[in-house]
Amino acid sequence: MRRYVFLKVKGGVGGSSLALSLGKFLALRGSKVLIVDADPVSTISELVGHKAKGIIQAVKENLDYRTSLKTIDTGTGSLTVLRIYSERIPLEVEKRDFLSFKDKFSETYMRALNIEDFDYVIVDHEAALSHEDPLFSIERKIFHETYKGIPEEIIMVLEPTPVSLSSTKRYIDALKTKEQLLFSAVLVNKVPVDEAIVARAREILEEAMEYSGAKVGALIPIINDYVLYKPGAFTLYPVPVGVMEIALALERNKKIMYTPSHLDALKKAVYMRSTLLIETDSSNILKCIQEILDVPKRIYSEEFKALIFSTQRFSTLIAESTYVDYYATTYSYEATKLKTGSVEEVIRLAKKLAQDFIKEIEADDTEKVILIASTNDLEPIYPSQEAPQLSRAFWKEFLESLKHGTKNASIVLLCEPIGAQCQALRGLVDIAIRSDYKEGVPKCTVLQSKIPG
Repeated sequence: MRRYVFLKVKGGVGGSSLALSLGKFLALRGSKVLIVDADPVSTISELVGHKAKGIIQAVKENLDYRTSLKTIDTGTGSLTVLRIYSERIPLEVEKRDFLSFKDKFSETYMRALNIEDFDYVIVDHEAALSHEDPLFSIERKIFHETYKGIPEEIIMVLEPTPVSLSSTKRYIDALKTKEQLLFSAVLVNKVPVDEAIVARAREILEEAMEYSGAKVGALIPIINDYVLYKPGAFTLYPVPVGVMEIALALERNKKIMYTPSHLDALKKAVYMRSTLLIETDSSNILKCIQEILDVPKRIYSEEFKALIFSTQRFSTLIAESTYVDYYATTYSYEATKLKTGSVEEVIRLAKKLAQDFIKEIEADDTEKVILIASTNDLEPIYPSQEAPQLSRAFWKEFLESLKHGTKNASIVLLCEPIGAQCQALRGLVDIAIRSDYKEGVPKCTVLQSKIPG
C-alpha cells in the first residue's frame, strides 16, 4: 500500500482536483484506491456526485458509516471516496462535533480503512493545515495504527507565482518544526501555455523541489474546459500527463521533473495502456519509433518490453536497432494477403493476424509497447467502392482481438497518410496524432482523443 497526502498553503490552487486525477489514474490502471475527502469544501465528493452525509455526522447520528463511502468502478480498478464533512453544516459545528465524538470517529474510521484491501490511500486536506488540527493528527494516528510501517508521502501543490512559492516555503518550515515529514512530490498547477511563464514556472518548481527535498515534480497546464469540472462529471474528468508521470515515478522511486512537451500524446497513450494512431510520412517512421520507445524507457527502465511487428519495407532499419526487445516481420501474412470483398472475409483475416501477433507476446505483468509499422502494408486489398467500410471492419476486429489477447500493453499504429485508410483508423483508437519533423524539429498535432484532459 502507498499513502499520499495532498497539502497546500491556500485554497483554489487545484489540490483537490489533482488528488482526484491521481486517484482516477491509479484506478484506471487496475488499483483499488481510497480517497479521504478531508477538505471542508468537499470538492472531490462533489465531482464524483457523492451527496451523502460525511462520516462526522454519520457517527453523530448513529448512521451506517458505509453511507459516507461511494465506490466507482474505474477501468480495471475502483475508486472509493470517503466523505468527511457534510453539506450545509457550518464548519465550526463539524469541528465541534468531531471533538465531541472523536473516540467513536476513530473506531469508525478504522473500519472504513479496512472495508477493502486498498492499494492506495490518498488524503486531501484543507488548506494551511497544521499539526494542531485535531482531524489531521487523529486521522494520521488511526491510519498508522491500522497500517503499520506504511510511510506518509506528502504531495505539495502551489501556483506558478513567486508569492505562492514564498508562502509554500514558509508553510513547509512550519510543518517541519513539529516533525520531519517526507515531501515526495511538488506540483505547480494552473500553468498558462506561454513559453515565458512556463520558463518561470519551471524555476519555481525547481526551487520548491530543492527546498522541500522532493525528488518528483511536475508543471500542470491550466485546463479551461470547465465542463470537465461539473459536479458528477467524473467520467469526463481529466488526468493531466504530469499527474500520470509523477504517479509512475513515485511508484518506482524515480527522480523526475515533468514539463509539458510534444511527447505528451505519446506519454498519455503509453501510461494509460491505450491505442494510439500516428499519421506520419515513411521517412519519419524510424524517428517516431525511437521517440515512442524513449517514453517508457524513462519511467519503466528495464521493466518494459518493446515489441515491433513490421513489414518488409522497414525490416532492415528496425532489425538493426538496439532498443527493440522483440521484432518480427509480417512476411507470411503479406504472402497470403488476399483480395477481400466481404466484411466476413476481412474480419477473419484480422483475427488471424491478431492471433499470430498474440502468440509472440508473453502474457505477463511487464509493461509493453506494441508497435505496428506500418498499417499501409497490412491493409488488405478491397474493392474501391467498399474500401472505407471494409477497412474499418478490418481494423476494428484487429484492435479488439489484440487488446483482448494482451496484458499491460499500449498499441501504437503507424500510418502513412498517402494512399492509406488513416481516416478509418482515427475513430477506432483512443488517441490519433499527426507527427511531422520540419528542419529536425518534431511537431505533434492531436487529431482526436477519447481520453479527457
